[in-house]
Amino acid sequence: MTGANSGIGEGVAIALGDAGANVIVNYVVKPDEANAVVEKIKAGGSDAIALQADVSKEDQVIDLRCWCFVLWVCCWLTNNNAKRSNVLKCGDAI
Repeated sequence: MTGANSGIGEGVAIALGDAGANVIVNYVVKPDEANAVVEKIKAGGSDAIALQADVSKEDQVIDLRCWCFVLWVCCWLTNNNAKRSNVLKCGDAI
């Protein structure tokens, strides 16, 4: 979840965790806020990790998706809180 360390992104990330999803809490700055969101998600029973990336840079978006695969085998939902949302399936090209 991009921009998940505050505001709407934080709320969506926590809601996804509450629904049982594992969540990558993406942030550009303020890692302490991102880690606090991770702890809230984990307290609800889902897994989460905070990863820094600027989603305006394609290589960093690819790195985020790779982390999702490494951590949880399959990343099926990417929510770009900054601009748009895309549903991705395993094996889709970015």
